[in-house]
Amino acid sequence: MALLEVSDLRTSFFLRSGELRVLDGVSLEIQAGEVLGLVGETGSGKSVTAYSITRLLKQPGRVVGGEVKWDGRDLVRLWESELEQEIRGKEISMIFQSPREALNPVITVGRQLTQVLRIRRGMDRREARAEAIRILKSVYISDPESRLDSYPHELSGGMAQRIMIALALSCQPRLLIADEPTTGLDVTTQHQIVLLLRELRDRTGMAILLITHDLALAAQLCDRVAVLYAGRIAEMGPIGHLFRSPRHPYTAALLASRPRLGLQGDILTIPGNVANLMRPPGGCRFHPRCPNATQVCAQQQPPLEPMDPGQRVACHNPMPQRQELAASG
Repeated sequence: MALLEVSDLRTSFFLRSGELRVLDGVSLEIQAGEVLGLVGETGSGKSVTAYSITRLLKQPGRVVGGEVKWDGRDLVRLWESELEQEIRGKEISMIFQSPREALNPVITVGRQLTQVLRIRRGMDRREARAEAIRILKSVYISDPESRLDSYPHELSGGMAQRIMIALALSCQPRLLIADEPTTGLDVTTQHQIVLLLRELRDRTGMAILLITHDLALAAQLCDRVAVLYAGRIAEMGPIGHLFRSPRHPYTAALLASRPRLGLQGDILTIPGNVANLMRPPGGCRFHPRCPNATQVCAQQQPPLEPMDPGQRVACHNPMPQRQELAASG
């Protein structure tokens, strides 16, 4: 049984102008110890998926359907008090896009970390401080004793992200949701954060849901990838299969639009605009931008079905399998 099972998750934002259907039937699963990447363009619903799973959505957003099963319990229907006391922060932790905004600016790093340890793990003051130092060391923060007395504004971007990771790890979660964990960091620091997350997964055995628009980052860290377009899963599969032989035209277009070494001329772009989620197109939501679209694409939503070389794809007219993979398979 999967650690986390998301089935037909639907989330809407109820605005004066109407219902914005941001997630429309998202289904995915994460196994224990696995790193699953959730990728897609800005506005595809990646962060909303994370906030829907943890029930951290702010109004006017609301989960309107589907299930989020954690150890057989549906988090969508769990009482908020149960979710807060038993799941959120203990079993499932989250690191956010902007660590400086997530950290309290008027409280020292040490106090924020020890408060979590004392409340969540029942430690006394001395135990909490010793454990806080150990956790900071585990995320490779130098001179952790002095860092406990620092305020968030005194930290570099990379240091603030490491503190955020330390806070997320303080209760030894089984699932870490990392929402764009390298946004705003320089290339060197991005690489360090990727290496840290990979090592933490190997050392602790926790699963990770990595939310990113950066396909290169997903390739470095993930075991599997789910490609999200306009609130629906377009394709899902092992990282090697999906990158070497994408079957959904949207996945192929995303991969073709990456900047890469040796590229001559302009970077390719995906024609058209992201679907209007207030008035989404019928059938496949990608069909107005899709080079493979036919009449059926505008009329029927394609189901997510198994497809060679090992993905699940929601497409009536998928890309052909790469010949070298078909020959070797």
